[in-house]
Amino acid sequence: MTVSAEIKKPQNTPTRYYGFDAVRIFAALAVVLTHSFALTGFEEDRPIISVGNLNIAPGYLGVCIFFVTSGFLVAQSWGRTSGVREFIRNRFARIWPALTLLIFGSVFILGPIVTTVSTGEYFRDKMTLEYLVKNSTLVFGTASKLPGVFVGQPGSSVNGSLWTLPQEIYAYIILASVGLTGLLRRWWGGLLVFIGFVCFWRFGFYAGSGPRGIGFTLSIVNVSFSTALGAWFFAGVALVKIPLRGIKLFIPGVLLTGVAFAVGEPLLFFIGFPMLVIGCGASSPKALRGLHQIGDPSYGIYIYSFPLQQVLFRYGVATTPVPMFLLAAPLATLLGFASWRFLEHPALIALKRRKPAATIS
Repeated sequence: MTVSAEIKKPQNTPTRYYGFDAVRIFAALAVVLTHSFALTGFEEDRPIISVGNLNIAPGYLGVCIFFVTSGFLVAQSWGRTSGVREFIRNRFARIWPALTLLIFGSVFILGPIVTTVSTGEYFRDKMTLEYLVKNSTLVFGTASKLPGVFVGQPGSSVNGSLWTLPQEIYAYIILASVGLTGLLRRWWGGLLVFIGFVCFWRFGFYAGSGPRGIGFTLSIVNVSFSTALGAWFFAGVALVKIPLRGIKLFIPGVLLTGVAFAVGEPLLFFIGFPMLVIGCGASSPKALRGLHQIGDPSYGIYIYSFPLQQVLFRYGVATTPVPMFLLAAPLATLLGFASWRFLEHPALIALKRRKPAATIS
């Protein structure tokens, strides 16, 4: 495959930023917090952050943080890869090992244990195969339910966190497509795509609030893509080319975010909040060096916490928001660290050994 000159020669090893680990853990725990309300039947009591007429639950804000940081880190990874094939391998190694364990564990272990139907009926139901195929591939969206699993609970989904993963994949595809044109070599390339997504959101594709926080949806060739999440992702991409890091980016981000709250303008929030997030992430405080060396549990926290919370509710261990969060947060964090240590990190190392030039973000 012939690609643009931009990706034929990998760039130098990037600066290590220790702040991203803490930022992403915070984002994952914000998701756990919001789910602690929804999965115990207290969704109406969950905390809400309002910017004008834009109401965001902490969990959705956590998802936004994930997309901003992902846009920043994946854009850097794109610039260091030697080709599209390597870029795809990097992304596969980051997402699918833990996801595969989760999906197969949910279908073949968790489901048969907690289902209210017989084992035979459970495996014969087409819902089981749909859950396995859709969530393992992410090509046709995601499936949320297994037969007889968590029925009668406030939230009947097996894993309500997975809906964002196809959105992430779509963002990777758009990033690679834009990168192949050479636009990402320009400081304004990522910014241009970010502005495009914001315009779609702001001027005609607002579909109202829904169960996922903000329902901004654009359908192209039967592919549903959240323009809001696309805007967050490409805000991170755009910030790669801005020569400000740490406190120099954090302070203007705080100021713009503060103004957004003061005047009630969501558009300013879309601009200022990503600056705040990357300002925190693209820093290297010595206090966080130890956390960076331990590993990044955020992805594991994000994908494992939902079924964990469902199990805690099912067996009466935690049936109200505060106990649910206080139990689920540390347990999910332990699962996240274990996943990183024994699955995610080994997968990344194996890829690097196979192709030494590869750098994973």
